[in-house]
Amino acid sequence: MLRVQQLMIQSVQVCQSEDSFDAVARLLWDHDIGAIPVVDGERRVVAMLTDRDICIGAYMTGRPLREIRVHEVMSRAVFSVRAEQPVDVGLQVMREHQVRRVPVTDAQGRVLGILSQNDLITEAARERESQHKELGAPAITASLAAIGRSRSLTIPTTSRWHGACFRQHKAACRRTQMAD
Repeated sequence: MLRVQQLMIQSVQVCQSEDSFDAVARLLWDHDIGAIPVVDGERRVVAMLTDRDICIGAYMTGRPLREIRVHEVMSRAVFSVRAEQPVDVGLQVMREHQVRRVPVTDAQGRVLGILSQNDLITEAARERESQHKELGAPAITASLAAIGRSRSLTIPTTSRWHGACFRQHKAACRRTQMAD
């Protein structure tokens, strides 16, 4: 049985909640990554931050990146997997929560790696060329379809920023409806 630790990326860049967006954006650029775990002082994952979070956060706050701190925008919902779990568990987490990357943690929640949809696609391609099949194209295809499906707008209550974004979005929708 294929385990998460066999596919995960082990060299993981991390940031902390007090880091500025410009510092995190530089890490994302320098390491050619699209998401980064936010960790506490003991490397326990407290959130994930994506390049999209940075873009939308900068747009919605109207402030320079150097003035925005990670904790202002990060969602505190963390969906992770353990290194020893079967890869199928990683696929399930990605499908259920529509995320492209999940942090891989130890029993204490400390980051050990990242499992990404790219890791899964790479493995599926490798298996296609060999006789040894563990993941299978149908599982990968179903997961990618679920991850990419449009999400309905929800109101996360875990951050002031998310609430402000929702209020702005709702007001804009009302203005559009009144104009029609």
